[in-house]
Amino acid sequence: MGTAATRAKGKYNNANYDEVKIRVPKGFREELTEAIKSAGYDDRSEFIKQAIQEKLDRESIKLH
Repeated sequence: MGTAATRAKGKYNNANYDEVKIRVPKGFREELTEAIKSAGYDDRSEFIKQAIQEKLDRESIKLH
């Protein structure tokens, strides 16, 4: 069932975050992670969230 710390993190994440999943071709995730790291970013999720926000801004799409 995991350690108490793992369960606590899972409970916190479930209460505070939504999850968005996408499917990509095999190998793409690893290539993306390497490219993000080589560009000086540490966190793939943060990079993707920033990329989505930039796209929304460029296209003047507002979230409610």
